[in-house]
Amino acid sequence: MSAAGDVQVIEVDEDKAADYFTTPSWCVRRLLEEWGPTRAGAWVEPTAGNGAIIRAVNAVWRGDPITWRAMELREVEREALAAIPGLEFRICNFLTVDDEPDEDVAVVIDNPPFSKAFECLMQAHRLYPNAEIVFLLRLAFKASKGRHAFMRHHMPDEYSLPDRASFDGIGGDNSDYAWLRWPADWVRRIGHGRILNSTPLEERQRDRGHRIVAVNPQREMFG
Repeated sequence: MSAAGDVQVIEVDEDKAADYFTTPSWCVRRLLEEWGPTRAGAWVEPTAGNGAIIRAVNAVWRGDPITWRAMELREVEREALAAIPGLEFRICNFLTVDDEPDEDVAVVIDNPPFSKAFECLMQAHRLYPNAEIVFLLRLAFKASKGRHAFMRHHMPDEYSLPDRASFDGIGGDNSDYAWLRWPADWVRRIGHGRILNSTPLEERQRDRGHRIVAVNPQREMFG
């Protein structure tokens, strides 16, 4: 870990930058400013990549202790995940995991592959029936004709990002994104919506690439 002014930077191997689309840590911080879990305990990231979301939460979280678990399909991420203190992880395909349901998991948080996002959602609810599920998704996820019937009866809360994210460390995505949050009791017709805080361009630019950037004063927000 290195310090740069009022910014702490946790470096993640940038040689693997072309292998995945990592989640900028500012997206996680904006979510945490508005949302907090209903209970503490075990949190799961099902498609963890290099652990960007886990690292971003840990960089600022000052609430009740989180016990992290993670899964990741690609063997190349083993070293990055192993470097996260206390993380229990498996290199496996989350969609084919056949574990018994674990009712003790409090939160499932993820930036799933968009093409498999619905399958990840259903699998997360099956494996962790008492968990809040919080996914970073394109807003188009809610507009799909194929998911229309499901969405009408399983409406999530929506935490919209007003700024477009850069997932490749180079430029902004051309889609609008939101964190969608489903409660454990997810059969409902109405969800809540809000716009998250805007993130200054300087902060977003510092956050590009495969690193976690935490501005020290923000740490006080998450206790």
